[in-house]
Amino acid sequence: MTDYLPKTTGTDQYTLLANRIENAVERRRSERESQRRLNAIDTAQEGISILDSEGYFIYVNDAYASLYGYDPAELVGAHLTLLVPDDNADHVREDLVSTVVETGQWNGVTTGQRKDGTTFVERHALAATDRDEIVCTVQDVTDRRTREAIIEFIRSRVRTDADLSFTEKIDRLLDVGCETFDLPYGFLTRIERAPDGATDTQTIVASAGDHELLQPGESSRLADSYCRKTLESDGQLTVHDAKREGWDGDPAYETFGLGCYLGATITVDDETYGTLCFAATDRRAKQITETERTLLRLMATW
Repeated sequence: MTDYLPKTTGTDQYTLLANRIENAVERRRSERESQRRLNAIDTAQEGISILDSEGYFIYVNDAYASLYGYDPAELVGAHLTLLVPDDNADHVREDLVSTVVETGQWNGVTTGQRKDGTTFVERHALAATDRDEIVCTVQDVTDRRTREAIIEFIRSRVRTDADLSFTEKIDRLLDVGCETFDLPYGFLTRIERAPDGATDTQTIVASAGDHELLQPGESSRLADSYCRKTLESDGQLTVHDAKREGWDGDPAYETFGLGCYLGATITVDDETYGTLCFAATDRRAKQITETERTLLRLMATW
């Protein structure tokens, strides 16, 4: 108690004592309130972090760190660019962080990168504080983006399909699919059946991407294609990692070398026309979701 008392006499010392005690109590109350807020952030399901004005992590809650496959302690002291692909690092450093410092806030959709190198679509919201810090929240919106693509696809199809030629419709399908599934190749095939069954063929009608065997006019035996499995798989086939899923040695894998494949059967007047497919030579980092399967079925419904 004597620490609060000056070595003087008179009533002023008691007024000063009261003020100091009041300040100490208020400071302690503020510390407790700050701790309660921090505890609430720690247990929040939403990913929350605090950065300094240069983009280095000061604080990270469990939800934020686990979204990227890290422990919170691994991120404290690291720069925000650790959590984005290398080709996005300059944008985050020069545009995103600087915008927050200059204008006080930024929000938008970016690409996040996990500790294992896989990526996902994330929505970031950043806001500057009066302490020259940046509060950052993040959400994985990959499936939401896919659902939005489904809605936009339906709207655009209803609104403008009557004005498009067949070729333009197919080009739209392939563009929407490649962008949404984050795959470089999209192609429409025509399946032609032979009387003996052994010489059934698959011909590429339209395509997106530069795979040399998936260009319009390219033809192959159906038995050597992924589409044979699509036709056998209740109208849809998705392959996330061909090697891991046992395709190594299969004639389709040996011929086309596709590590990831999504295909759906197209039926016209109750007869099989062909398949609508999207693929990549490498496996896809993220597992194929049920939402994406729904979009694929929608796109193949003519």
